[in-house]
Amino acid sequence: MYKDAKENKGALETLLTEPDNNEEIFKVLTNLNNIQIYNVTFATPVSVPLMQKIIKICLNYKIDLILIIGDIEFTDRDLVNEVVEVVTDCKNLSGNVVNGIKKISKILEDVSGYEAKCGMRNETLIINLSGPHRNKKQCLKAILENLIILMLSIHDMKNSIVRKNDTSSENKENTKPKELEGSSSTSEEELFEEDDDNSNNDNMVFPIISLHIAMSLLQEITKKGSKEREPEIIKVTNACGRILFEDIDSNLNVPSCRTSTKHGYAVIAAEGEGLRKVLNDVKDTLSVISLEPGTCIWVNSGAPIPNKATAIIPEQYTNPVEKLGDKENTYIEIKIKPQHGQNIKPIGYDIRRGNTVINKYTLIGPEEIGILTSIGRRSVVVSSRLSIGILSIGNNLEEPGNPLKPGYVYDINRITLISLLKRNYLRPIDFGIVDNKFLSIRNKIEKALKTVEVIVTIGSASDKDLLKKILIKDFNATIHFGNVNMKPGKSTTLATCKINGKTQYFFCLPGNPTSAFIAAHMFLLPFLNRLCSLTIDAAIIPAQVDVPYMLHSRPRLSWVSLKWSNTGTVAHSISSGNLIADKLNNIVGSNALVLLPEKTEEQHVLTKQTLPILMINNPTRTFGNLSSITFPI
Repeated sequence: MYKDAKENKGALETLLTEPDNNEEIFKVLTNLNNIQIYNVTFATPVSVPLMQKIIKICLNYKIDLILIIGDIEFTDRDLVNEVVEVVTDCKNLSGNVVNGIKKISKILEDVSGYEAKCGMRNETLIINLSGPHRNKKQCLKAILENLIILMLSIHDMKNSIVRKNDTSSENKENTKPKELEGSSSTSEEELFEEDDDNSNNDNMVFPIISLHIAMSLLQEITKKGSKEREPEIIKVTNACGRILFEDIDSNLNVPSCRTSTKHGYAVIAAEGEGLRKVLNDVKDTLSVISLEPGTCIWVNSGAPIPNKATAIIPEQYTNPVEKLGDKENTYIEIKIKPQHGQNIKPIGYDIRRGNTVINKYTLIGPEEIGILTSIGRRSVVVSSRLSIGILSIGNNLEEPGNPLKPGYVYDINRITLISLLKRNYLRPIDFGIVDNKFLSIRNKIEKALKTVEVIVTIGSASDKDLLKKILIKDFNATIHFGNVNMKPGKSTTLATCKINGKTQYFFCLPGNPTSAFIAAHMFLLPFLNRLCSLTIDAAIIPAQVDVPYMLHSRPRLSWVSLKWSNTGTVAHSISSGNLIADKLNNIVGSNALVLLPEKTEEQHVLTKQTLPILMINNPTRTFGNLSSITFPI
């Protein structure tokens, strides 16, 4: 590309007068000398698979330039920019290259009117031409001269590095780059096929992605996985905690007849105030009786309304009356004017026949059990239980209750995590502890995959540890994200693999108990819920942070106790003594996580500020007591 720079520039300037679309962009580039084009399409430009493919290209292939194109909306373009920013590594770039990248970004922004992120990873230049604009060729033409200069600067920088390496190690063999074969019709599978020996996996470093991208990817993966759930029929009495797999339509009205909403006397409203003869002095509320003019009938709350009755008058609005000459019957005086329909619940008031009363994918709790029972359901269709395995990895872990050997600690994480999942209606299987050794981990995972769909591991999750290498090499797993820009929980990892055509999942948590528990609330619970088609997420609300916190270079999550004062409407977060870092005992009594911003040159300590708070449990305490709160009447 370098030797034909002038010729290529002329060809580009000529071809850039053609109609502006993606196909023509490829035509422009394929007419240049010494250039091969690989047409890779992405179904969702906002997803981490885009990032993964960029990293694989930069890692496994000697490619000079990646152009990201596509007609996408503003929000998608912003996320593509974020992906480019995440994968970019400018630590070892020369000043000329850094300045050249900044200049091209500025030109693209001026021409298109939108921010355009450009960067480099390894020896590959990445330029984002995607967006809602239709002038991609104009953008390419605007950066053409600077692009050629930048490519030459990159070429010079690489030659300089090679000369330094040759001087320091004359006998070092040059690594021959993998040859690229194909044309613009090359498929994605051929382009990104892994090496058989996975030789690059030993040095693979997974990029640190933002919380936003990690959550976007999590939702994308679970959307596909939830469609694979199988239904099963169970009794309503056993349905609490299960996920409904059908819409529930009522086949009857509730109530099925008119019923009374209060204890009182059933009367004919049109007769107004005055004397009434009581037809059932024994207050038998279930006998089928019809009212006659001048009579009334006692009914209990919830009892059927007698025929012809049009109102229920509570007892406090009546007086007993003794009628001269009639000692066998009981009489009352109605002191108020009855209103038609007063204190009467009509047929179908609660539930109408044919209406949908519970939607599919609802978590069945006591309230749903009550609705199902009220319409006479004995069984329901629910989603099959998600099978989950919990595995701890470590060489110094001991089961609680056993004597501790020197240097050992009790396996807090596994027991805590199992309890957390059970509290959320999940039924995990305990796979115990495995040593942090290659064969031990591989064999344990291989065994677990025969039993469960999701394996949750704790420990050995960092890039330098064994777990990710084992997942890739032995289970051909795809690592969807391997590091998240958060503290604690940076090494949280999500991976999938295919076994007998079925997707199975790996959720890998760090070994530190505080990190594992926070990551479980942030990622694992939403992941498992969404995999079951349950979209219940913890509420995020603003709250006042009144105490100072030490900030970190990554956004920090910290346990707090969320409370409301008796008079104020704003929640306050109460520190658990974790102003610098969280400890295990900070979890007890906490009911929320505060998301602290990352440290900047201007701000190392957070002072009083309103921040987003992730509610974990409902607040149970206030600054006062319940008796001191005034309720509106």
